[in-house]
Amino acid sequence: MLKKLEVQNFKNFEHVVLDFGNVGEYNFNEEIIKNGIISRSLVLGQNASGKSNIGLAIFDIVIHLTDKNKKLKDYNNYLNYNLKNLKSAEFCYTFKFNDDEVKYEYKKIESEVVIEEKLFINNELCLEYNKEKNIIQLKIERYVNNFENFNTEFSVEDFENISLLKYVKGNTLLIKNGILEKFFNFVDNMLWIRSLQEGNSYMGYRNGSQNIMKSIIEADKVKDFEKFLKKFEINQKLVQNDEEIFVEFENGKKVRFYEIASSGTKILALLFLWMEVTIKNVSFLFIDEFDAYFHYKLSRAILENLLKSDKIKQLGLSSHSTALIDNEILRPDCYFILNNKGNVKQLSEISNQKLEEYHNIEKMYRAEVFDYE
Repeated sequence: MLKKLEVQNFKNFEHVVLDFGNVGEYNFNEEIIKNGIISRSLVLGQNASGKSNIGLAIFDIVIHLTDKNKKLKDYNNYLNYNLKNLKSAEFCYTFKFNDDEVKYEYKKIESEVVIEEKLFINNELCLEYNKEKNIIQLKIERYVNNFENFNTEFSVEDFENISLLKYVKGNTLLIKNGILEKFFNFVDNMLWIRSLQEGNSYMGYRNGSQNIMKSIIEADKVKDFEKFLKKFEINQKLVQNDEEIFVEFENGKKVRFYEIASSGTKILALLFLWMEVTIKNVSFLFIDEFDAYFHYKLSRAILENLLKSDKIKQLGLSSHSTALIDNEILRPDCYFILNNKGNVKQLSEISNQKLEEYHNIEKMYRAEVFDYE
């Protein structure tokens, strides 16, 4: 699981830390904590505070380590232009797999151009690449099979267009169930979704595009989709042909689903496609502005549905709705508050008092009880 991410000089962030290993001492909603790591989190902030950029920061690793679907246009204006003395963005990821820990640091000047990278496994430096200092170092023998057959006769110029770590991934046989394989499997199975009206907009996990309605039909999930909508009080009779799903009215008239679906209902269709048809085992799911077109009651119902999914190891969502700040849903350490200066802190960090389960933390937040500038 992703334990911690530290980022510098990326988009609107001069320096930001997401610490999912910073677990508070709460005796409620304890199932959210897995192996000492927060597995369910919600990023909240005002408009233009950088909530979407938090998701992009988390998924930056997907850009250069995988061949999965990417949203490169979202990574334009890559650097923070306020920091004129820094010429690159810096990322430091810490992952935890059972008792093992992997730390991966790198610097980029653009989304696909890595100029430095280091990989530590249980505090041991296993890989280093530094273009400027002409450094290439590998100590990965214990994590791959037949390392003696791996070609190590290369120079820094060979990695202008590919990271050294990705090269290792593609040219070695990783030890099955070993720590390096677990690391790559985690990154390969990360999924980012933007739930706005852009169709099926995603990054990571897989490749290619899907027609939402046709994919639901091909998976024989139309009736399941109808039941899914009813869970959210959308009562429609759905029928199909080979290509389309229709809403059938009491008078027998049939209308294409998308012709009468609201913005929120279209997003529910997208979520159903991913949650019930496409994904099998997602390591980290981030949904950007997941409730953009939902009223509070529906937002809460969808959130509770996502929180219970056993297909998702780790979940992050962004929202601007303070109505979702509730100890019945999550815990204070699961709410990451982003201020207009691009800083992030957990709700549990910015309280001057111990927060208990019975506290109305939304009311406290709206009353500006929490000290966070």
